[in-house]
Amino acid sequence: MYEYSKVELDSIVRFLDGILIIDPTYSDSVKTAIKKTMNRNYKHETLDKISQDTQNLRDSLYLLDKHVNNYMGIVFERIEMFNYNYLKNRDGTITLTNPDPTSKSDLLHIHDQKYYSLASCGPDVKFGSADYVVDEYIKKHLMNEESHGFIDITGYLKAEDYCEKTGFKTLNKSQNAKVLAAIREFGYKPAIPSEISRMEFHRIFYYYMNYLTTGTLPSEIEVSDLSDLISSIDKNELTASDFKHKICVDQSSLMVSEICDLTNEIRNTNNDSSIKREETTQTTDKYKKTTIINEPKKKNTNLGSKKPFWHTPTPQNVVKGVLIASISLAAVGSSVYIAKNPELRKKFIKYLPDLKSPQRIENTLPCVSDIIPAVEIAIENIAEKVKSFDADKISSFRAAFDMFCSGLITKAEFYEIANSIAEKTGKDLSKYLRLLVNFFGDKNAAELLKD
Repeated sequence: MYEYSKVELDSIVRFLDGILIIDPTYSDSVKTAIKKTMNRNYKHETLDKISQDTQNLRDSLYLLDKHVNNYMGIVFERIEMFNYNYLKNRDGTITLTNPDPTSKSDLLHIHDQKYYSLASCGPDVKFGSADYVVDEYIKKHLMNEESHGFIDITGYLKAEDYCEKTGFKTLNKSQNAKVLAAIREFGYKPAIPSEISRMEFHRIFYYYMNYLTTGTLPSEIEVSDLSDLISSIDKNELTASDFKHKICVDQSSLMVSEICDLTNEIRNTNNDSSIKREETTQTTDKYKKTTIINEPKKKNTNLGSKKPFWHTPTPQNVVKGVLIASISLAAVGSSVYIAKNPELRKKFIKYLPDLKSPQRIENTLPCVSDIIPAVEIAIENIAEKVKSFDADKISSFRAAFDMFCSGLITKAEFYEIANSIAEKTGKDLSKYLRLLVNFFGDKNAAELLKD
């Protein structure tokens, strides 16, 4: 079972609260898929309206008054939609919740081809009591020859818990008797497992409720136990009227065609965060080891017989201390200045050994040596980026945008590279920047959009 990181959870709660808009180019494909699974004979005008309606979870908040489980079921459908797009889909397939609430399929899949798109019917997504899930499983899945799959979020009908003789481990005798009778008559069809656990679904739901009323993202909350968060939002006390007045966050909008870009962006952000955590851990361990090694030396030092130079404030020693501090500051300042001036990048590599010279006096001046590793890492990181900098090798808006944000390329260079990528891939730069602004609130992207 997959467990989302705090970085991913931040994106999920924003995704849940976003207004989902079906692109006009996908409208015909979506209507075709709706026709295959609809339980009512819709008129053409009604189908047009359904396929053009925006999807907004806030529209269903009225269910919180008396039907909390129904509202949770709708939220869980969108969570499963995110699971498909983030964890399962490949090759441009996009999953969305079915705009038709009475349909036999809760999810639809859009297969975006180069010159056209087509939509196929996805599975039913069910949440609720064991009796409800069993009845829906029999009626919607076992008895339905045209079933497109059945996802049991509650986990009552896991394939690994099924036995031909006794039924499912998680069901009682009467429930298993009902299921086994249906299986003998219609045949066994396993349910589709979700990528995340029932507990993860609930965790995300309560993070979402908390986000609506406090504007606090999951990464900003320290929760040692899920029960701490659940106890702060008692679902038995939820009412739509209360929530309408308590909602304190602005909604973002998201086109269906932007979902692939969004999930890629979340993956990149999550990977970057993981790398930084790993680097931080390694750096911390390195400093710990250094401290342990140096500690005995400090204890054994006889300051009476051999004083470090900063304990003797002669003019020569003062000048030496100022010189060392200046070299360290120059190393930091030079790396930042050169990173923002493209014409100096090539020359920068040549002088790296000189900029890193303060490490020679690491044992002499501990107060400066504490910042040397940070300076060295900053210089090496910039050096690596400079070495690998090749406009022709940058193949994504993300890579170009990261280089712009870190100061490795200018705004003019960014546009030159990004426009070249747009010509090669057919992707829209403005659309990508709008996604960063609307969904992530990125200030750098907003600055670029002004131009």
